[in-house]
Amino acid sequence: MGCGCSAVVSIAIIVLLTNPSFADGPTGHTVDVSDYLEADRFGKDVPAWVVTELKARGCRIPQASYFEPKPHNLIRGEFVTPGQLDWAALCSRNNKSSIMLISKRSGTCTGEARLADDTSYVQRVETQERRFSRRISTATKTDIVRYVKRAESELPLVPSQIDHAGIFDQFVGKASLVLFCNEGKWLELQGAD
Repeated sequence: MGCGCSAVVSIAIIVLLTNPSFADGPTGHTVDVSDYLEADRFGKDVPAWVVTELKARGCRIPQASYFEPKPHNLIRGEFVTPGQLDWAALCSRNNKSSIMLISKRSGTCTGEARLADDTSYVQRVETQERRFSRRISTATKTDIVRYVKRAESELPLVPSQIDHAGIFDQFVGKASLVLFCNEGKWLELQGAD
């Protein structure tokens, strides 16, 4: 029976890096993440039903614009099953952000994941300003297989089960993890540091 020590260490590192008291951001008060976009600001490539759903949920999409000037944190991919194109957004409400899956089909892995205070993802950048630094992007099947192999037997998942994409959740320059929908639940895989 293994001790699961590497999983515990990985989780501890993620907690330390995303805890406001360990981040470079201010603690004890809200931070003004001034770069938010409404869903309709992402252009015609985002379907109207996605925009409508994000507006109905009261989502503003925070931007880590110091690191990426183009609109981001609204992505698409086969996040639940092969052949089903869904959308995911970093949805901020009341100074807290979560990853929200937006799908025309109800069912598995819907809803929100990884809720955290926006202040948890603020860091001091080269200009000495404190800037929001959370980004999401699509993790390919190849990315996920690599992380599953690295985790060895710590996960209830083998490379042959990877048949769709996942979602990178990144604290830019510090840590990341991958969300992967498996048997109706989000698995968290340690990403690149």
